Amino acid sequence: MKYDNFSDERLACSCCGRANPNWAFHLLMCDVVAFRYFLDKPVYVGSAYRCPDHPIEANKEQAGEHSRAAIDLSVDRSDGLECLKFFLNLGYVGVGVSQKGSKRFIHIDRRVQPALWSY
Repeated sequence: MKYDNFSDERLACSCCGRANPNWAFHLLMCDVVAFRYFLDKPVYVGSAYRCPDHPIEANKEQAGEHSRAAIDLSVDRSDGLECLKFFLNLGYVGVGVSQKGSKRFIHIDRRVQPALWSY
């Protein structure tokens, strides 16, 4: 699928190149595109879809949210805060925060049960 300002290649699984087949990911990406327009500057993807065979997912007892509907957005400082506010206001309850060091990002997913964590 095509999403404004985001390449299909960057959103695909890095181990096999497949696109995410889940409708929930499409809904997530519609909100990510809206966030990019809200922020009015580029938003970079650190990680998006990982198929169940992706090395990170395969090492888990059960594949995680990246195999369903999750994305890591490379945002920091005030952009990271805006990202959190934007997605929390939309009702997202799967949020991970990494705001230390050089690889800062916010993880957003469409899980049903609330979860908040830091890396």
